[in-house]
Amino acid sequence: MTWTGQTFSLNQILTSTQMNNLQADITAQANGDSGAPQQQTAGIADLAVIEDKLASSSVTEDKIGFGAVTEDKIGGFAVTVGKLASGCVQTSKIANGQVTLGKMATDSVDSVNILAGAVHVTELDISQEEVVSSGASSTLMSTGGYGFSPQIKNSSGSTDLYQVNNGLNGQAVTVGTSYETYLYLNDSAATGTTTARVLYVTASPPYDLGDGEVKLFVWLRLNSSNEIKTIVTSKTPPWIYNGPTNVVADRTALVNNEIKKYKTIYDFSEEDGVLQKREIEIDNEMKNRDMPLLPHPFALREPGDRVVLLDPMNTEYLSEIMDSGGSIGEIIMDDYIRLNNSPLSRGAPPGVTPSRFIWKNTVKRYGEVVSDRKRKSP
Repeated sequence: MTWTGQTFSLNQILTSTQMNNLQADITAQANGDSGAPQQQTAGIADLAVIEDKLASSSVTEDKIGFGAVTEDKIGGFAVTVGKLASGCVQTSKIANGQVTLGKMATDSVDSVNILAGAVHVTELDISQEEVVSSGASSTLMSTGGYGFSPQIKNSSGSTDLYQVNNGLNGQAVTVGTSYETYLYLNDSAATGTTTARVLYVTASPPYDLGDGEVKLFVWLRLNSSNEIKTIVTSKTPPWIYNGPTNVVADRTALVNNEIKKYKTIYDFSEEDGVLQKREIEIDNEMKNRDMPLLPHPFALREPGDRVVLLDPMNTEYLSEIMDSGGSIGEIIMDDYIRLNNSPLSRGAPPGVTPSRFIWKNTVKRYGEVVSDRKRKSP
């Protein structure tokens, strides 16, 4: 139809031709014919334009104004993989930090979606266990289950280091029915301070002993004279990877903006001989289930030894120092941190004493003066 654009005066009686032209103008406007008024955005009801009202390929890139497609114009879950053309979403089109966990469907990224060789050391959640010893023989339960070979150094360059390895070195240790990882360090004839470090892949944080998340575990073995013989520093407690309870997650999911971890359990029914599969959430109770069995990393101790855990609610700053390359064990051995024997009410493993600690006036060796807030454990 052709738009006529005819006009009429008040109380004019229309002829049949004029009425036909009026009807034709309505059709011309609906068709978008040349000269006819165009439909304005305000004249379209919300959600009135649905997919089956659009001709195939009618909405092209040049029909959409720059910045016109905003988040509130798109229905929840309206854009699915099937709606996207191959290669249409490019890295340059996505602003930094815009793809969050909440934007990703559960199980949307699995091993099939990860290119071979795409996961490097920088993509792994790696932490370290550090052992600092001063003239002692130490057999330790390693806190990291998936650990690399230990590295070692000595503050005085001593050549009298007996041995450091992954294993027991013939030591008589009662081994449980589950797999356990041990680290043996003997520097009883060495001078200075010996430090061993083991990198491992984390799998089950965070950890909570009852008072909140523990950022770093700092274990001390003191002899009967209260001398510090061995220090173990790790973000993972020893019962996580060494106990009979397997707390390594098989699946993670985002639930109400919180990451949940799940473990697959297989139950065998002796009654009907059926193997049943179920999934359970890895909660804090499950993580700490083996704590009474393996309450600290010191597998062997001398008579009169006691185990101390630095205030687990005040180690966040120590964790930052360790992440930046500092050695917590060496800081303690060099007397920059001292134990405070005043009573401390904290959740702790059985047989382990939680202890406050205080800083000396400065730690200039590690690049700053410690404030009063960081100097003393509350």
